[in-house]
Amino acid sequence: MQRSNHILSLFVLFTFFLTCRLVKGQVDTSNVYLFGGEFYEDSGELIELTNGGYAFIGTSGSDQQNNTEFYLVKTDENFECLWNQVLGSFGADKGSSICQAENGDIVMCGFGVAANSTDYDMKVFRISENGELIWQKEYGGEDWDFSNRVVPHPGGGFVICGTTYSYGNGDSDGYLLHVDENGELITEWTYGDLGEDGFTDVDMTDDCIIVSGYTENLINGRRNAQMIKLDLDGVIIWKKTDVLTDQDGEYSNTKISGNYIFSCGNYFNSNEHHLGFMMCRYLDSSAIFWMNAENHNGDYVFSDFALNEENIFLMGYTNAYGDGSDNGTITVNNFYGSWQNAITIGTDYLNLTSGILSNGKLVMAVKTLNTEIAPTYQGGLFVYPDLTPAAGSETIWHNAGCFSLNLFEVNSGDRFEYIRYFDMIGRALTPLLSRGETMDYRLVNQGLVIEAKYDREKKLIGTKKLFIE
Repeated sequence: MQRSNHILSLFVLFTFFLTCRLVKGQVDTSNVYLFGGEFYEDSGELIELTNGGYAFIGTSGSDQQNNTEFYLVKTDENFECLWNQVLGSFGADKGSSICQAENGDIVMCGFGVAANSTDYDMKVFRISENGELIWQKEYGGEDWDFSNRVVPHPGGGFVICGTTYSYGNGDSDGYLLHVDENGELITEWTYGDLGEDGFTDVDMTDDCIIVSGYTENLINGRRNAQMIKLDLDGVIIWKKTDVLTDQDGEYSNTKISGNYIFSCGNYFNSNEHHLGFMMCRYLDSSAIFWMNAENHNGDYVFSDFALNEENIFLMGYTNAYGDGSDNGTITVNNFYGSWQNAITIGTDYLNLTSGILSNGKLVMAVKTLNTEIAPTYQGGLFVYPDLTPAAGSETIWHNAGCFSLNLFEVNSGDRFEYIRYFDMIGRALTPLLSRGETMDYRLVNQGLVIEAKYDREKKLIGTKKLFIE
């Protein structure tokens, strides 16, 4: 009986140990979901949708009809692609930011070559929750204008921030627009001195606007990080410029949390010729609560951060640690700026560009190059399953596809050498097939598919819809 009890105790202990190992294995496993076509993609801002799932904006070069285009992906709660949109013009377009309207629509902004011009304009699109284009607008003047962030306005419509070379006092100015639900311009403001100024981010409450970016020091020509608090009429309440001696710096991301304003940014160390990062916490009155500026032996760049009640989760890339290439990095600080934890995540290249906290997970937009998965840069989502990042965790890669090719016929003078089939949301159904090679129809379900044709250099030259019976 005593021997049986010992055996039972050992069995219970082993079961507990095994359970702990299984749970630990689950916690330490992260997932990367890659989206896009066969060529170039990257990812910008990521949001969690009020009606479930996620959406992120990026830039795509996979269409090959144009230079680059806006790329928008919507997924469900399990990161399965629901739909995508590729929008743009004949020139170079870049997607920067998205937000969600009250009715569930998605509004995204960026910049691109203006219609009938070679200059860049701000571009804004409104997409229904089902992926249908509702409207698109361009804003700007006769010179270059860029939009970096769009957020809902508490009084209705949307606020867009960026940089203008068309208007204002100096070489460039911070540019702020308020547009209505239909994209019609309500008002616009510029802020700046005689040098170069610009806005990289904006956040709002019911009674104020916080913009951040940079301003040029006209005495020494250095770029200094700057934050400005405005009322809802665009009038300056206070302005704060942070100077790092003999360095160029700017804020990249800003968030309002209660009575505090948090901002992260980067600066160029002119003595050692690499990038460092800074993080600050302001009181609402503009008094600085704390500021950290760190310089490592190599680039250390943060693009975004997320907050909970205790910690700040910074995300970006570094070549100061890891295998020496540009690795993704997550750094955890507490609310007093003290370092808590940090990891690097390595492939050929990995940059965490945006992130949120969602159901106890870190969900981040990623731009990456992993030649074992694809030969070119791809955008996607990096999902870390808890809020305590640990070195040595396993990463599982998923090629999710989700790129709807625009339809265009092969020119009569073009000869195709390869062919491939995709479903209607851009997932590859077959490998690249040589001309005349028979397709295995068992790989393709009945229904509509996209047939894509390529020339000898494997450049896309035409697409069309087919119905497979």
